[in-house]
Amino acid sequence: MSTKAFTDMKRHFWENMNLYQERIAKSLSETTQVYWSKVPKMNVFPFENERQGITLGKKLRSKKNLRHKHFEYYFRNNELIRIRQYKADDENYADYFIEYDTDRHLIYYYDNVYEEEPLSFVSELFLKQECPKRMLTYHYSGTRVVEKYYCGINEAINRIHVHEHDAGNDCENEFDFIVEYRGGQPRRMLRKTLHTEETVWITGENISKGLALSNFDLH
Repeated sequence: MSTKAFTDMKRHFWENMNLYQERIAKSLSETTQVYWSKVPKMNVFPFENERQGITLGKKLRSKKNLRHKHFEYYFRNNELIRIRQYKADDENYADYFIEYDTDRHLIYYYDNVYEEEPLSFVSELFLKQECPKRMLTYHYSGTRVVEKYYCGINEAINRIHVHEHDAGNDCENEFDFIVEYRGGQPRRMLRKTLHTEETVWITGENISKGLALSNFDLH
């Protein structure tokens, strides 16, 4: 893992710790469309929800009949700039904010449960010709994560390599997500380590019964 890159990310993380309300206000001022869903409808980074056994749901144009647990998607024209997840009630929520650059996306995840220090993690997703290639993530706990994406036919991701450095336990973990396709569409996902292999997602099924927050540990 690049020490310099994560030193810069750590500084950037703490510089953005107390900008939650500013980011909410900015996103609202830029929003041109809002959609809803009962379960996750979009991934912020590659196969975020499928890694947790969740099949993406349907877009709703109204929040009528939606209760506590649901998602809101804020768009600036056709560009997703924010996702809010209501986790238990209207006072318990978290937000993704996405900023776009020429060859990267910056992703901020805030959780309002932690009022004084709400920022849980920052990710920097690097792209090449609009295809994801690598992502760095720095957590509140100090944990660092590097992801590398490998593509096959038509630039479809067929492997995600994850390298974690757990700051709390001072240990490192490496594993892969393998994506299998049928008819050009993702069909199944496997999680592989050096000694184990398990199916974590099959299209149309929800192996996980909960709502996805993120595939990372939070505070």
